[in-house]
Amino acid sequence: MKFSLVLFVALVQSAFASDSCYNRCNSGYNPSDDCQCDENCQSYDNCCSDYQQQCVARRSCAGRCGQWEQGECGCDSGCEDYDDCCEDYESECKYDSCAGRCGRP
Repeated sequence: MKFSLVLFVALVQSAFASDSCYNRCNSGYNPSDDCQCDENCQSYDNCCSDYQQQCVARRSCAGRCGQWEQGECGCDSGCEDYDDCCEDYESECKYDSCAGRCGRP
């Protein structure tokens, strides 16, 4: 019974895994997947439906300051130590005030 449950969960996860970019951003091309999550998928028009949400939006620190998640660029103070900060980390997160960024000097 326990084996059947484990097998069922594994099958359900694998069925949904290949049609989403969750934890697959920039993982490279995989011909066995229904859709892709790599940098070329837009050129080949074979991106998963959540590519923008899972992969493109997560390359920015907008609304993510202080956060870090596996497989994404960092928006926390540790990203500088590991050299994995998002390109906009300094402009979005590094400073406590919004001076010079909020429409006023």
